[in-house]
Amino acid sequence: MEAASDWTAGAASVDYPDYDRVIAGLARETFETQVEKCAAWVGTPERILDTIATYSAQIGAFEIASVQVNFNDLSLPVAEASMRLFGEHVLPRLPRLP
Repeated sequence: MEAASDWTAGAASVDYPDYDRVIAGLARETFETQVEKCAAWVGTPERILDTIATYSAQIGAFEIASVQVNFNDLSLPVAEASMRLFGEHVLPRLPRLP
């Protein structure tokens, strides 16, 4: 959030109206709030599939998801194993778009 701190200190732009409120909202987010609103996909492949289904039901179908695997304190081997599980057990079970 430090990189965007100018926006919470009164910076403004006609190109980004109310962006200061967006940044302030992001500053209030925690891991738990991200998981609660299905913005963080964590857990077993089954839990992640359930989270994706819930998120899709909330917002409608989506085509692109930005996935960050190596977050905070995951070691590289753990992050790689997580990516493999996602690729082998989650991606193949997601609905295919026409």
